Amino acid sequence: MQNIKTNQYHDQLTEIYNRHYFEKKIKEFDQKQLYPFSIVLVNLNNLKEINKKQGYERGNLFIKKTAEILSSFCEKNDIAARSGGDEFVILLPKSDIKKAEKISEEITKNYNYLSGKYQEMTLALGIASRSTKEQKLTDVYQLANDRMYRNKISGAGSFKFEIFSAFERMLGEKTGETVAHARRMELLSVKLAEKLKIPVYQIDELKIAARLHDIGKIIIADYILNKPGALTEAEFKKVKEHTNTGYRIIRSMPALENVANLILAHHERWDGRGYPGGLEKGEIPYLARIISIVDTYDVITHERPYKKASSAAAALKEIKRCAGTQFDPLLAAEFIDLVKNRNQIELEFVK
Repeated sequence: MQNIKTNQYHDQLTEIYNRHYFEKKIKEFDQKQLYPFSIVLVNLNNLKEINKKQGYERGNLFIKKTAEILSSFCEKNDIAARSGGDEFVILLPKSDIKKAEKISEEITKNYNYLSGKYQEMTLALGIASRSTKEQKLTDVYQLANDRMYRNKISGAGSFKFEIFSAFERMLGEKTGETVAHARRMELLSVKLAEKLKIPVYQIDELKIAARLHDIGKIIIADYILNKPGALTEAEFKKVKEHTNTGYRIIRSMPALENVANLILAHHERWDGRGYPGGLEKGEIPYLARIISIVDTYDVITHERPYKKASSAAAALKEIKRCAGTQFDPLLAAEFIDLVKNRNQIELEFVK
């Protein structure tokens, strides 16, 4: 009888708990209103491709190795389970978000070693924590799942990532805003976020928003976007519509509402004179303030159809001049410090 019960609750391939047991325990934990309580979700990004190209034996190896890694971070009351073919979950009773973040970082380090040793497997992670005793764990799980989804699509190789790359190419054909511009935006935004110690799940949102911040420009007429002289009032009004258009495009995709809000707000100004909402200071989403600064830096330092490139020093001087009016002054100072202190080789990271 004990063996039957064990099989009922354990995954045959990995011998860790299965989805049936996970669903049973999350209901029990929910009723007890344990707090704090964290959930870590893990997805094997390209398992189907590996099964197809290398066979199920190879794919099963990654599944078993993943289970071993996750189990190694579980303490007495923690639960690691295989919740789907390529999905895993860790339930962390009495663990706050900081502990969940630490565990996710260690999982990533171990998995990078695993992937380097066996090749071709990548990982997506999502974490969330119960913020009040009354909060449903099903809601916490959904939040972790949304964050895992954003982590998944922010990485190269995912289906959604390829769709985003196609958007970028379309934009480049219209405006000269190349894929390289989007990549620089992503990398420099992430460097600033890491300097500011922003949580990894927010960095995933920042990555996507930085790459797609101007996606709404795909509906604007080419002659307006590439006009060498000053825009008329009517033309500038058309250009300003790109934030709302970009918001609608990204908002239509699952789990990307936060990203859509960043795209909507990246032309707001610290003094309230930006668009489309006239938001000021703390009303502007924090990550959108980062994108605004990085975008200005990149536009100044790289040539466009309507302008020549200026030096990094000139760009930093402009950002300093506009700190407290256009830009969050604290973030502007952090960005200036970041660029001034970066290794010269890093300054050339994407041409």
